[in-house]
Amino acid sequence: MRIIKWLKSLITLIMALKEKGRGYTPKTQVKAGEGSKQPTEVKGVNLLIIRDTFTENSTIGELFINGERFCDTLENPWLNNQRNISCIPEGQYKVRLRLPRESATRDYLHLLV
Repeated sequence: MRIIKWLKSLITLIMALKEKGRGYTPKTQVKAGEGSKQPTEVKGVNLLIIRDTFTENSTIGELFINGERFCDTLENPWLNNQRNISCIPEGQYKVRLRLPRESATRDYLHLLV
């Protein structure tokens, strides 16, 4: 139930930003291993992924939204940053919402790094 409430709040925030013409560019921080669970910036929505399990088949971690744990994550393994088969390298990224109409292959709202 908490997730549904959070998603409704996020959608409300996104719609408000769009109406004001401010856009939506949260930052995502991807870290390997344990690290600070602090947001990467004060404004907007902050996403932090802390990866803690690395295998030849997967990368597992946790997603924090504005410093609060949201869910577990499952990514591809690290394969030298090869497109579509490797997880995203550690670092800070600006992301934006990508609407279904902007994508030829994705029929759902998702984040674009």
